[in-house]
Amino acid sequence: MTDERAGLPDSEARAPQGATRRRVLRGAAWSVPAIAVAATVPQAAASEPVGEAPCAATIRFVQACAGVAVYTLRYTVSTTCTEVLVYSITVTDQKGTVIDGPALYRTPVAGGEVSVWDTYPLSDHPGATAFTVSVVPTIGEPVSASVPVGVCP
Repeated sequence: MTDERAGLPDSEARAPQGATRRRVLRGAAWSVPAIAVAATVPQAAASEPVGEAPCAATIRFVQACAGVAVYTLRYTVSTTCTEVLVYSITVTDQKGTVIDGPALYRTPVAGGEVSVWDTYPLSDHPGATAFTVSVVPTIGEPVSASVPVGVCP
């Protein structure tokens, strides 16, 4: 008969085919590190970083007033995030009518601030008595704040 395993050393040529105790243990030894790494990846991906505060945005009004022909609205949006964020900002009047936006703004630095100074024609929004600024950041919870419209100095 012809030996199908020609060219192999005598010890391997004579070894029986199939599962041996040595082959099973060798395969198990090679698979343990892969199983251990695969088991920890989903757990690490699902957990939040330890010690970091949640990312939050705040709105601070500087000015909201009606002049002769325009409303003036000045405010800042600050963040506690540890990375630069993009915000979608929408301004509405007291009736919920969209005055501006949604417009995209970007913090200049991590934990930074965006300053906005806009004017809107009085004729486009007659009788507005309050503005609401709504901010939707790429990370963190949406936030909104309202301010009554005063008379510009």
